[in-house]
Amino acid sequence: MIESAPSYKQDDSIISLMVSLQLNGTLKAIQDEYLYWDKVKYKSKDINPVDLWNAVKLHRKIKSNAVTFGQYRFFYVVTDYLQRALHQFDMHIE
Repeated sequence: MIESAPSYKQDDSIISLMVSLQLNGTLKAIQDEYLYWDKVKYKSKDINPVDLWNAVKLHRKIKSNAVTFGQYRFFYVVTDYLQRALHQFDMHIE
């Protein structure tokens, strides 16, 4: 059974953590693989795993797009890795 992720909590420290993770490349690596909590919690070396997860969730919320089907609304994130893969596909399709 998949482990449930911790509840999302945002505060000012999470915003500054997200910015520092963007600058050092950790967030990009996590987002390119679009990792879930069960993998993200092991990526933190000197950061509380729950704080790391909250920073990842905040980044995903900021970057998310929405699509509505009837009464349902779905959110998705287009990662840099996906953009590169789509570009390669587009450039080599005949």
